[in-house]
Amino acid sequence: MFIYFLAILGVLLYFILKHKHSYWTRRKIVQEKPRFLLGSVDKRIFKSGNPTQFVRDAYWNLKKKGVKHGGMYLFYTPIWIPIDLNLIKQILVTDYESFSSHGLYHHKNDFISENIFTKEGEEWKTLRSNLSPTFTPAKLKTMYDILYNFGHHLEAQIADSCSKRQAIRIRETTASYLTDVIAACFFGIEADRLKETKREFEHYGNVITQPRPLRLLLESLLSWNLLVSLGYNFFPKKVTHFFSKLIKEAVDAKERNNLKIRVRKDYLDIVMQLMKDGGHFSFEELVANSTFMYIAGYETSTSALSYLMFELAKNQDVQNKLRSEILSIGNNNAKGEITYEDLSKMKYADMCITEILRCYPALPQLPRACTKEYRIPGTDQIIEKGTLTLIPIWAIQNDPDYFRNPTKFDPENMSSENKNSNVEDAWFGFGYGPRLCLGYKFAAMQIKIALLNYLRNYKYTLNDKTPENLTFDYDTILLCPVEEIILDIEALKYNLTKLFNIYYRCNELLKTLAVQILRFTMLVYILISLITLLYFFLKYKHSYWSRRKITQGNPRFLFGSVDQNIFGSGNPTEYVRKAYWDLKKKGAKHGGIYLFYNPVWIPIDLKLIKKVLVTDYDHFSSHGFFHHKKDSLSENLFQKEGDEWKVLRSHLSPTFTPSKLKNMYATLYKFGHRMEERISDSCKKGQPLNIRDTTTSYLITVIASCFFGIESKSLDDPNSDFKHYGKLIAQSRPLRFLVESLVNWDLLAHLGYSFFPWAVRPFFTSLIKDVVDEREKNSIIRKDCLDTLYQMSKNGGPLTFQDVVATSTFLYAAGYETSSSTLSYLMYELAKNQDVQDKLRSEILSICKDNAELTYEDLSKMKYADLCLAEILRCYPALAQLPRACTKEYRIPGTDQVIEKGTTILIPVWAIQNDPEYFRNPTMFDPENMSPENQNSNVEDAWFAFGYGPRLCLGYKFAQMEIKVALVKYLKNHRYKLNIATPEELTFNYDTIVLYPAEDIILDIEAIN
Repeated sequence: MFIYFLAILGVLLYFILKHKHSYWTRRKIVQEKPRFLLGSVDKRIFKSGNPTQFVRDAYWNLKKKGVKHGGMYLFYTPIWIPIDLNLIKQILVTDYESFSSHGLYHHKNDFISENIFTKEGEEWKTLRSNLSPTFTPAKLKTMYDILYNFGHHLEAQIADSCSKRQAIRIRETTASYLTDVIAACFFGIEADRLKETKREFEHYGNVITQPRPLRLLLESLLSWNLLVSLGYNFFPKKVTHFFSKLIKEAVDAKERNNLKIRVRKDYLDIVMQLMKDGGHFSFEELVANSTFMYIAGYETSTSALSYLMFELAKNQDVQNKLRSEILSIGNNNAKGEITYEDLSKMKYADMCITEILRCYPALPQLPRACTKEYRIPGTDQIIEKGTLTLIPIWAIQNDPDYFRNPTKFDPENMSSENKNSNVEDAWFGFGYGPRLCLGYKFAAMQIKIALLNYLRNYKYTLNDKTPENLTFDYDTILLCPVEEIILDIEALKYNLTKLFNIYYRCNELLKTLAVQILRFTMLVYILISLITLLYFFLKYKHSYWSRRKITQGNPRFLFGSVDQNIFGSGNPTEYVRKAYWDLKKKGAKHGGIYLFYNPVWIPIDLKLIKKVLVTDYDHFSSHGFFHHKKDSLSENLFQKEGDEWKVLRSHLSPTFTPSKLKNMYATLYKFGHRMEERISDSCKKGQPLNIRDTTTSYLITVIASCFFGIESKSLDDPNSDFKHYGKLIAQSRPLRFLVESLVNWDLLAHLGYSFFPWAVRPFFTSLIKDVVDEREKNSIIRKDCLDTLYQMSKNGGPLTFQDVVATSTFLYAAGYETSSSTLSYLMYELAKNQDVQDKLRSEILSICKDNAELTYEDLSKMKYADLCLAEILRCYPALAQLPRACTKEYRIPGTDQVIEKGTTILIPVWAIQNDPEYFRNPTMFDPENMSPENQNSNVEDAWFAFGYGPRLCLGYKFAQMEIKVALVKYLKNHRYKLNIATPEELTFNYDTIVLYPAEDIILDIEAIN
């Protein structure tokens, strides 16, 4: 019998919920598909009780369906979600009378819940009109001095943390300042009493805002009368007791002192007057509204200011611009202080506050309850009285239809140039309509004062413990981060406030015409003196090589051996080539040039170069490229020096032994097949081939698999992450070499300079961590590059994990970037020289007889391919010049000339390899240059394609292997000719380290039987 009873109850429950969950459908309103029991939410609601995440989902789902509003269910309770801006404006303004309630729990028996935020109807109107005078401009101005004094306390606290080199917990510091402000302004608590109660204030503030899971759920689903009868409280009882006691003491103190001192007419004075005037305001209402004012003034501003400081720490350009505005305004009066009137001039601060409230609104959704039946304009759809309405603020303010780059903090979103009517209607930072936040001007004032004390003399950056992207705690009504926001502080080198004050006072003395003339005259003298000093300074700098009896050209004033074209690329390639020929004409074996004022040594004699790179390697063991501990990706195999480089090189060398290469061969050949399929497909469609694009896709796929053990989809997906970040590494970065050569590396690192683009670091760090974790978890040992590097970072090894990421990233860049350019140039020359193409194809076909597959052993038989590869690297070396830095003082053999430690050396590889003294017809591509018959000892010493000496390219045999496999797949079944879009003679892009053509290399394909 009992089982039948349960079955009947279950069936009844099912049909009741089925009926409940068709509420919106029956009203012809689009709804989110409800789940049994849960409605439009899921089990996460039991943890937080907060529908924020589900309301956001509903917004995007409704938007996809192209509707202006829709419905969802919190279990069985229907919730209306308007998403059209015109409809929302209608609800909040035009038809406000139908939605005048916030719909939040309040009850007479839980008196602290009866505050200005929860009250409704005439009671709310009366209270609002009575409290509004508290926030007039005149009242705010009287509060300004209180806020400004507490701002000084805030700055003293920051200074103390900075002097102790302690990171700052931004929420804790901000909360302390705002507690002082609100206690003084709203409760009239004087400084002495505040010292005693501040800790209690902060404690009960935390109690109020701490997570209370299921709170909104209970208030939405259960009868408020039932909740009260069960002892439910809007705030914990201890909070009510504390604020009741505190406010009674404040009221009693005011009653005693009003006879002796002038009435302040602050918030507490106004409310006390309401209590006296006919008893329209009870003491319980005073406690309820004062407690709410504390929460609203303290908690929302704490969150907004914490988020703003977080974003300023992330966006240094915005931080600097805001600081400049603060200092420029402070400069307008003698003391350098900012007055109440100055706040209105802080336009950029206004933009920052508005933007932070767009990104992180205090309330993720704006609640309303329908107070009388409402017909949706232009429809016959009815919203019933009592229906809960949630306006999805957070979702709207992150909608790209209304804001550009909505996920990025950008104050320019709020500039007058970027604002439009849509944007203004899509911003709800302080609410909207008649129930707009009463104290929003006070909030803006306290935030601005905090900002000027935070930023005036200190710079902030993210601490290592603070993530780049925050996650959110849905257990609270307000939008709070899960993580603590911790910032590192750095005092600005000079106290800018004092500097501005000094300048201001001096400026006052220079207002007369005579002084202005004197100032101008002095300025002229100073400029002439500076130019004269600069001239003699550069004259001295530009005699550096002459003073060492080393041949040099005639340097230009300011530029040295370069000219204004250097600003286009920052790469000295063309000047090094010119220097080579000039020195050769003079019969010198070496000489010097100047990169602006920086001396660069150019050895051109082959025997001397051999000494520099081999015999005397210990003097030139560094590449001289920028690297710094703060830029972790720059600490790689190519840029490391000394013993660190030796250890890393010796550990990585076994990765490229013949047996390891043989293991990799099958992988290369497999991807070669896939590349050939892509070529065949283009051929069938009659499409020309962008040779660099095809080659890059193949090489990225090979290197991802061989070095990282990852199956990249670059051959199939032109937008794969690997390809995207490869292009990012290779893209032009004008002035890069110039900046690294002329500016101190510590200063560059301090300014945030990075050898690779910043976006590259998180991608490769995450990628390599995932691969390493997977291998650790499943005990996978591949004995590849990544495995070797990772083993060196374990158990106190010589590498850190960041070193692993840096060298892996470099091997990826070097492995595909140099081979890609080499193979592209080779295919270009083969298309130009059909006889060479035919001869190379014949060699390939003779080795692959009867369509047999090419084996690893067959690679060594491809002698003509070796000649072609060596010749293309002669014509187009990957590095146009070989960089070195002198690591200890070096006396040039057979002379008394000395190269000082730290001097940059550039070996003009491209010029040497195009010198007719060493190669016949050097401007022509001719593989016979590299045949045994045409080679001599000079030629061997004049070829630097893979470097030279101990720092010879570690993976050159791997590069040869992947290029040969690609050649087989390119040439075996297809012929190539220059497309009409490809020029006969290439020009070059000097903006990159690797030698690139300025034009795309596009070839026509023809199938061969």
